[in-house]
Amino acid sequence: MLELAGEIADGAILNFVTVADVAHAKDRIAAGAARVGRDLDGFELMVFFRATVTDDYERVRHRYQRELLTYVMAPVYERMFAREGFAEACAEVQELWRARERDRALEAIPQALIRERTLVGDAAEIRERLAAYAGAGMDSSMVFPVSIPDEDYVTDAARIIKAMAPGGAA
Repeated sequence: MLELAGEIADGAILNFVTVADVAHAKDRIAAGAARVGRDLDGFELMVFFRATVTDDYERVRHRYQRELLTYVMAPVYERMFAREGFAEACAEVQELWRARERDRALEAIPQALIRERTLVGDAAEIRERLAAYAGAGMDSSMVFPVSIPDEDYVTDAARIIKAMAPGGAA
């Protein structure tokens, strides 16, 4: 898919990726462009993020485990996660899910799998993470605020957006 984007597209949007995945994507896109003799001037590499500004990961852990579950179950994401060392975790989650052990399947999703692919932390940490992604080749991002469960969604989403803005509260 990434090589095809390099051959014909104006950009690509990546989802649930690490900084290393961005570098990998850049390489695959460049390979596709090279195959057809195309330069990548104007090509935009965008990353879609879910973000929660909080100093207490436990308040959002279950929310992110539920979100990642569907991705762990999808073969294309399973391969992507496996490339970065999560093959055994994906297999365990899938096995538990098929055995109808839903709660155990959710709990088996490693914190590192979530933390490396989302923006969860205080505002300063999130800005640092975004800078690392930019340094790896991300041109732009879409950031979706994920409110803390049991908080009013609109109020908490606004808080997250405000905190992430330049000069926002950490």
